[in-house]
Amino acid sequence: MAKIFILGATGYLGGTILDHLSTTYPALSITAMARDQDKANLITAVYPSVRTVIGNLDSSDIIIPESSAADIIITAADCDHPDHVKYIYEGMAKNTSGKPIYLIHTSGTGVLIDLSFERAGESKQSAISDKVWDDVEDIEEIYNLPMDQMHKPVESQVQAPPLEKNPNIKYAIVSPPLIYGVGSGPVNKLNTLCPWLFQTIVKNGKGFTLGKGDCGWSNVHVGDLADLYALLVGEALKEDGGKATWGRAGGWYFAENGMDKWCDVAREVTRISYEKGYLKSTEVEGLGVEKVQELNAIGPYVWGTNSVSKASRARRELGWEPKRKSMWELIPEDIDIMEKKLGMSAAA
Repeated sequence: MAKIFILGATGYLGGTILDHLSTTYPALSITAMARDQDKANLITAVYPSVRTVIGNLDSSDIIIPESSAADIIITAADCDHPDHVKYIYEGMAKNTSGKPIYLIHTSGTGVLIDLSFERAGESKQSAISDKVWDDVEDIEEIYNLPMDQMHKPVESQVQAPPLEKNPNIKYAIVSPPLIYGVGSGPVNKLNTLCPWLFQTIVKNGKGFTLGKGDCGWSNVHVGDLADLYALLVGEALKEDGGKATWGRAGGWYFAENGMDKWCDVAREVTRISYEKGYLKSTEVEGLGVEKVQELNAIGPYVWGTNSVSKASRARRELGWEPKRKSMWELIPEDIDIMEKKLGMSAAA
């Protein structure tokens, strides 16, 4: 029975991956790491067969032995935390099975954004952020993105497994864009994409874009994204990694279902906010980086940048296709869920 170790299983994406794997491969032996016993109990209440361990991304005493014993390790936690990758590879290096062992690491297409904010909100920003990145055609450029790009230091760490200690180590990096939709995991089910924009627009008292808002991000439904992880696990369970590519040969997977411009999303969220009674008009104003950052600390990194990707590899190799509703179709539902979760009221 193949063993899987999941880091981030109580999170939005990690929990949805756990749910999909438990459903798709019920015979797997799954171990999930949780920060505390209460969250571990939430996992086992839904998935009694899942074994839990208590720890965090700094818990070398947990991560090293669990990674040593696993056939497949999946990270779905903080993709900018370097130590957990180091501990995973220390564990994988100790694996004595003599068989291929796999790391499926979650990063993000934040690696493609322009962090200077010099042209925040505009459709054209920089050589990196203006490009539509294809994970097959542009694989060499992706591997050689500058080290000062977001997520790149840890990605480079993943791309340097200790093969001299264990030549059977293989890896793939899944780099999702903005993720939307309701998750199916046992703990955190709510995405923050449009709900954060809704909250921030209400806080501002008026609809807004960062600058012109002509920039945009690719996006993907959390369920479609979890389908990709299930497909990769399925290939890892086959001889020699199946149809998937692993490691430097092309072990990089984008996942997207198109893209939307932030000016369009902002207008729609503003319209809904107005109809709910939170705003006095549907007017949308253009704000600068500093003002948006006051309203929401990470706002400029998302609402003011471009990050556009094309998931060719998953489609060609694995037959992956997104099948759930688009982000645009789910904006009203996402706002309703956030409103209920926070107990928000226009009257208040």
